[in-house]
Amino acid sequence: IYDLGGGTFDTALVTSNVGSLSVVAHNGDNYLGGKDIDWSIVDKVIVPKISSKFSLRNFNRGESKYNGVFSRLKYIAESSKIALSQFSNTLIEIDNIGNDDNNQPIYLSFDYSRKEFEALIQPIIDQTITIAKQTITESGLKNSTINKIVLVGGPTQIPYIRQRLKQDLGIEVDTSIDPLT
Repeated sequence: IYDLGGGTFDTALVTSNVGSLSVVAHNGDNYLGGKDIDWSIVDKVIVPKISSKFSLRNFNRGESKYNGVFSRLKYIAESSKIALSQFSNTLIEIDNIGNDDNNQPIYLSFDYSRKEFEALIQPIIDQTITIAKQTITESGLKNSTINKIVLVGGPTQIPYIRQRLKQDLGIEVDTSIDPLT
């Protein structure tokens, strides 16, 4: 089971024998999840674009006067992540977040591609793959003895994650079950 939720990542090896489930091994990271993907989009894509076009002193998540703005930007980032799970491009539109230091309304619109997104999230997905490999190693099982990977959590709908799991672990990814249920 590969469970990438909003705030955590968990992996488990589960056996099924005559309807009885047993956990063989598990591992995870309580501080790794979909929100890290969202914040990466905010910090590494959106903020640099805003900062290059508008005058904003100390424009970062640590500055309390921007708390509301960053909350809105995270929502926009999450929406773009979801869109890029279905489409090869999305339009990121930033508006209604206030004015810059020169009292100019902040408005920005730009295309963002799945290819750019995949490059951005690669380090995060690398971490999850490493944890999944550790779980398998610690169980003493071989990848070839594992029948399938069951996905749990919204971010697992990202095609790149599914591709990487199959490629890096060599195990079939079961997409027949809705990872949100």
